[in-house]
Amino acid sequence: MFYRVGADLVLIVHIAVVIFALLGAGGAFKWRCVVILHLPVMLWVAVVMLTGGLGPLALLEHALRLRAGPAVEKMGWVEQILTPFFYPTPLTRNFQILLGAVILMVNGVIYSWIYGFRERWRRFKARDNR
Repeated sequence: MFYRVGADLVLIVHIAVVIFALLGAGGAFKWRCVVILHLPVMLWVAVVMLTGGLGPLALLEHALRLRAGPAVEKMGWVEQILTPFFYPTPLTRNFQILLGAVILMVNGVIYSWIYGFRERWRRFKARDNR
């Protein structure tokens, strides 16, 4: 029971880390200090996806599920809802590369807007107000 609950908690944290890696750059709009935490997380997730490896949270979750023993007839809500979404069955190598590229592209667009377009827009507005 303990291992199963632990594996479910690790899965939830794992999903939160991946969502933060994908969309965490949006937090830099409001709080610039988010960048310090987001960039290493985003790069780690992207590298893991692009290289086809497994991150430490996936390894921990799998180890906890193995220690939980044989599969129980009734799956918990976490396993029923989140596992198929987070670990799709056709997770091919090409799909992993696509996911890694999407993470880099989405964050690249957000960061370029924050540090490029947004700053130019401020300078443009400041010049108009003179």
